[in-house]
Amino acid sequence: MKQKFGANAVATEGIDYAATIGTNAIPGGTDTVSKRLMQDTLNSMAQKCPDSVIVAGGYSQGAAVNHRAIEELDTAVKDQIAGVVLYGDTQKQQDNDQIPNFPADKVKIICQVGDAVCRGQLLVLPAHLTYGARADEGVDFLVQQVKGAQAKIKARNAKREAEKRAESLVARAKKVAVALAA
Repeated sequence: MKQKFGANAVATEGIDYAATIGTNAIPGGTDTVSKRLMQDTLNSMAQKCPDSVIVAGGYSQGAAVNHRAIEELDTAVKDQIAGVVLYGDTQKQQDNDQIPNFPADKVKIICQVGDAVCRGQLLVLPAHLTYGARADEGVDFLVQQVKGAQAKIKARNAKREAEKRAESLVARAKKVAVALAA
């Protein structure tokens, strides 16, 4: 992302989530502390930088953290998230190839052929350890999602500016009309 948009235009934040067999076996694939930590991070990003474009991603149990955190966010925060990439998604089958309560077109789930984790099994086979080879696929998706979000923001801002100018012109026209009538 930094190569595509510039190092100064991209900030990153990691989530120190619990990645254990025990938390993986919990319904939903993660614990409440990890879920809340990601929710707090996304909420903070949205609050502190309301005009920023947010993307998220995770691998294996990190994908589960994304599912559980994002599905419960406020709509305004979800709207600010342009895209999510999930590699070796432990919740792919359980959540029907999507993040519940989040637009499917904003999510790309990348699963290797032969990865049992993506089929709902807690069985790490060699295919589950090869996602580095597909990192660019996720980046390309997120770049397109960010560009789309940026275009929408630009259009929204242009509309707001045009509306402000129109209001100003109407106000000036009223003043001129009052002056002419007097």
